[in-house]
Amino acid sequence: MNKIYFISEIASTHNGSVKALKFLTNEVLNSETDYIKFQIFKNEDLCHVSSPLYKGLKKIEINHNEWKKIIDKSLMRKSVILEPFDEKSYIFCKKYRKKASLKISASEHDNLYMISDALKNFNEVFINISGFKMNEIINLLKKYKKHKHKLILMYGFQSFPSRAKDLRLQIISDLKNKKVKVGYADHSSTDDKILTYLITSKAIDFGANYIEKH
Repeated sequence: MNKIYFISEIASTHNGSVKALKFLTNEVLNSETDYIKFQIFKNEDLCHVSSPLYKGLKKIEINHNEWKKIIDKSLMRKSVILEPFDEKSYIFCKKYRKKASLKISASEHDNLYMISDALKNFNEVFINISGFKMNEIINLLKKYKKHKHKLILMYGFQSFPSRAKDLRLQIISDLKNKKVKVGYADHSSTDDKILTYLITSKAIDFGANYIEKH
């Protein structure tokens, strides 16, 4: 059987608290998961001050200096995936190109510069393909054929909690047939443990080698 790699995403569960971020990071570092993933952004570059989302995002923003301490510590114990949401955060993440992996978020999956530059600099690049049609995925694979060995395509339904009936897990096996590494980003509710385990196991049945849990 192919090895299954598990990714634990911290996301914004820290609510902007460095203390909470450190606690959550330690919990993951002490677990058996293979990767820890951090989402990094600078709100001033992600969201205009006039946006109704600005204040909420500002409250959960962690500055790059604090992220550096967390990432440096994490790299000593686990594989790390960094997911930037703006250009300055990408430049910050790029400092770790020899040590960490990078994920292209759903909001940046049409950012051709970021994808191309990441594939040139990082050894592993995860790309969120949620919402992509198969022809769009095929075009993506053709465009970056030279770096196909670095690509991991991450499928997942972006609503939370995801409903089983909305999932297109067949897309995972379709991509496996194209000899590309594929993962599943799970957004099902952990309140229903049976359902979330069943969906995860089904994604593995379809051929997912990477499971990202939120």
